[in-house]
Amino acid sequence: MSRRTQSRIQFAVPLTTVLVAGLIGSIAPALGDVSKWTQPPDTSADGYDVLASWKLDPVYNKVVADDFRCDQSGPITDIHVWGSWLFDQIAPNTSFHLSIHQDVPAQGQTPSHPGALIGSWDFAPGSYTEIFYANVPDGGHEMFYNPNNGQNIGTDTKIYQYNFTIPEGQTINQEYGTIYWLDVQANVSGDTTSLFGWKTSIQHFQDDAAYGDNQAFGQAPSTWNELVIAGNSKDMAFEITTVPEPHLCALMTALVLAGFAIRRRCALRRSGS
Repeated sequence: MSRRTQSRIQFAVPLTTVLVAGLIGSIAPALGDVSKWTQPPDTSADGYDVLASWKLDPVYNKVVADDFRCDQSGPITDIHVWGSWLFDQIAPNTSFHLSIHQDVPAQGQTPSHPGALIGSWDFAPGSYTEIFYANVPDGGHEMFYNPNNGQNIGTDTKIYQYNFTIPEGQTINQEYGTIYWLDVQANVSGDTTSLFGWKTSIQHFQDDAAYGDNQAFGQAPSTWNELVIAGNSKDMAFEITTVPEPHLCALMTALVLAGFAIRRRCALRRSGS
């Protein structure tokens, strides 16, 4: 074998690896969840946490909701929510209620808001994951906001990401391009001081978020109100994901197998030289 031929064969393996890796990288989300909609959190000192808690005190019984568009086909399999705690005091035994609703467009003076229920889930402690996400930068803090009286009732400095996996058999499908609403409420009734706040987002989509009071944990409010803070429209921080399309999984598998086959062929040629 000539030196030029040997050099060409030795180069073939890393080149193939690079090509396959490049193709894999371009469809890497197919290996995990695929985002249907994402509104990242505002981690700056300009962000707010909007009271979204159920407590044995009607002053604090708030549900918060925000609209989103289905940008990816497939069932809703996971929901990720960013939030903080009043004065950074986490309630260790918190349950969460999440639900997806149809959209009721704005009419006259009535803002758009969640409509008919499509799916709802209750997550007890241990059935979701809590991950520390970030500190408010430069030693600052964010304001913890009660939308009913329009007052900041305290501050917080730590941001958490909450990951909720929809139980098998309880996932729901959506229509591509259709507007839906997600609402969130945390049950902190067993804690005397802690309150959960849903984080505002740096991204704004269509209509403002909404809030309301309810009479029982997870119950839909009888009236929804538009969320505006200090005269500014606000949206909430969350992500909704789905499983990858089967054809993407098949393509990914084919690319990986092709890469292995080429590497094996090259290795055999070298060993037979």
